[in-house]
Amino acid sequence: MLEAIGVTIAYPSCAPVLAGHSLQVQPGERLGLSGPSGCGKTTLGLVLAGYLKPQRGQVLVDGKPLPARGHCPVQLVPQHPELAVNPRWKLRDILAESRPEDCLATAFGVDPGWLDRYPVELSGGELQRVVLTRALAAGTRYLVCDEISAMLDPLTQARLWRALIEEAERRRVGLLVISHDPALLQAVCHRVIPFGDLACALDAPPSP
Repeated sequence: MLEAIGVTIAYPSCAPVLAGHSLQVQPGERLGLSGPSGCGKTTLGLVLAGYLKPQRGQVLVDGKPLPARGHCPVQLVPQHPELAVNPRWKLRDILAESRPEDCLATAFGVDPGWLDRYPVELSGGELQRVVLTRALAAGTRYLVCDEISAMLDPLTQARLWRALIEEAERRRVGLLVISHDPALLQAVCHRVIPFGDLACALDAPPSP
């Protein structure tokens, strides 16, 4: 499983953003995480994917820490896909980083004609499909989806989630779905946890 144990992150002169927060996602599970904007959901997602290192606590996959190098088994897809790509690279080069299966690009509706374009030449929904295709490369076991469809129209949103759920089930990839939209979480997740319920009194050891 993917496991955060007693994760704490605090910035100078501020209350802790995360204070002993713990979470578990099983393989193939779709877990929803609800809460208002600014409560710390995105920070937790960054920790789970290895972008932030907590002052206390740890993140484990099957009982082992996240790898320091190479492909991380936990991938993060942000709300704004332009933040996840190099704007100077063409889409072909962006996808080549992870060498995803051709069937993934087809599943997410990535048009082959996009590959010689730059990210700025695609709409937000089109670029999000490319980012998801790259994130689900071989070796990805868990996906943190941080408000990935919040900026999309309802039809595009429905198509994106349908494709993502089908691929996650096919690969047994666990999803952590972060959103403040309760209707979306109820529609796509097996279970939903309020962010406030993750805080605990666990005295986790400091990260090594």
